[in-house]
Amino acid sequence: MKHKILPATLVVVLFATLVIVLFGTFSVGRVPTVQARDDNTCSNARAAGKFGFTTTGTIFIPGPVSVAAVGGFTLDAAGNLVGSQNRSLNGNIAHETITGVVSLNPDCTFKLTADVFRDGKKDRTATLEGVFVDNMRESRSIFTSTTGASGANVPTVLTTDAKRLFSDALSTERMVLRRDKVEIGNSE
Repeated sequence: MKHKILPATLVVVLFATLVIVLFGTFSVGRVPTVQARDDNTCSNARAAGKFGFTTTGTIFIPGPVSVAAVGGFTLDAAGNLVGSQNRSLNGNIAHETITGVVSLNPDCTFKLTADVFRDGKKDRTATLEGVFVDNMRESRSIFTSTTGASGANVPTVLTTDAKRLFSDALSTERMVLRRDKVEIGNSE
């Protein structure tokens, strides 16, 4: 009787081993494909949000004049920017509004062309080039050109640092930016 149990046990063990091997072989072919999300790529949609910023440096009109500004802006998923700033030009304070367009590259570098208005009149156009950092929560930029309302070039050495005001993007809201106002409403 002992001899009959041994072959039966052996058959069960061999069958179980065969099942495990076959299951393992077919399972390898069925490993689910995971779609990788590249969080190291920047996009207008990821950049969209509200930011606070500071600008500091010097302009030359004709001699060096200190400049500092603090303000905020909203950037939408299409790259449109609207905002305002309080600017000090050698101690003279002015409130200014800003509208512009951001061209953002996948490597997080960008170019902003912005019109600056004082008392409702266009005062100047500035071009800034920079980079988003810290998972698109901050940006650093430098003014690459500034043109006065008359069309004259204004030499500058100005840099801007911006930080996202809120950590989450407006995922459930639709943001429409116009040059004259900002409207926020529910998605339709």
